[in-house]
Amino acid sequence: MSTSKKNIKNVNELNCTGCLACIPTCPKNAISFQYNNEGFWFPSINDEKCINCGKCYSVCPSIALQNKNNTIKKNIVQIKDKDVLERSASGGAFYGLAQYIISNGGYVVGCVLDENMMPIHICTNNIAELSKMQGSKYVQSFISTEVYQSIYGLLSENKTVLFSGTPCQIAGVKAYLGRDFDNLITIGLICHGVGGPGLYKYYLSCKEKELGEKIIDVRFRSRKVGKYPNNHSTLIVTKNKEYCKHSLDDPYGSSFYHNRILRESCYRCQYASKDRVEDITLADYDPDRKKNMLLFPSDRGFSTMLINTNKAFELMQKASSFLTAVDLQENYTQINLNQPTLRPVSRDELKKMHFDINHPEMNPGYTLRITFFDKVKRLFPQSIKDTVKRVIKRSHK
Repeated sequence: MSTSKKNIKNVNELNCTGCLACIPTCPKNAISFQYNNEGFWFPSINDEKCINCGKCYSVCPSIALQNKNNTIKKNIVQIKDKDVLERSASGGAFYGLAQYIISNGGYVVGCVLDENMMPIHICTNNIAELSKMQGSKYVQSFISTEVYQSIYGLLSENKTVLFSGTPCQIAGVKAYLGRDFDNLITIGLICHGVGGPGLYKYYLSCKEKELGEKIIDVRFRSRKVGKYPNNHSTLIVTKNKEYCKHSLDDPYGSSFYHNRILRESCYRCQYASKDRVEDITLADYDPDRKKNMLLFPSDRGFSTMLINTNKAFELMQKASSFLTAVDLQENYTQINLNQPTLRPVSRDELKKMHFDINHPEMNPGYTLRITFFDKVKRLFPQSIKDTVKRVIKRSHK
């Protein structure tokens, strides 16, 4: 029976990121995952199987902090394929890099939606799968034991692997691997936090009742509600119907954007800093510098790319046939490059939830809502809001 003080039972639940790297690390398959009342998954130890080896504790990203890198180059990036660009949330930088990796015999690990519209990570060497990895997913993705094992196996066979995820997921992958691999390249997001899978399940079940049909596609950042970079939206598709709202007019989107439903660890994230755990950092680029835009063939979307390692720099040079890149001269910053997302008082309401994985359609005791502030904010023209954003950005430089 487990009595060790060095297993994941001793990790503060507030610090657990949900990367689940501890599960494939266990030599006795003593760890599984379960949902808590708030609809977030957490690892669970079977005391009868546990041999107190401490391996699960040693790979936890909240304990085993990974080395971080200083940014060596900043680019504005856009994919050259206009069809791919139109399907992208911003500039299509991830797709271009992934396309290069697969075209040269490598593998890509990224987030897709499964048949139940839940985000999961998959490993592929099929370019046709990349379109499923496009777009934003405003809910935490699941990384299975099989995916972790596939990454290790491919790297050990000297295959190049491109992994895309949140910084804490990247930290989990690196801790699981146990050593640096020159053939692993990681892409991280400037992440402000992740929503809970349980609450998202409930949200989808409500939408299926509302639409009267099974949901077959979900997209965040659809361009149907506005041009880039103002394409913040929720698009839900059934066989015969569509639900499309600006994110601030949708209860899940509004709750996510205003940080009311994020995982507790997101408010204390140890990877929200200028020094980055990943090789490449991606974010939107707000085209407020018109002179930069003249260097691109399209105005339909741009990505900010922070290049943090030499192997990332080499990859960008090799992928130049897929991507247009221009040096980013200004001192680019975002709030989550300086600090974690601030925890709003309204986050306490999530503690009253009672999510049941066996009945995800049942009301969990939490109301996704659009606040009065959300409604007021929508009254202001986008040009005014963009000006305010620029002022805030400059104040953080």
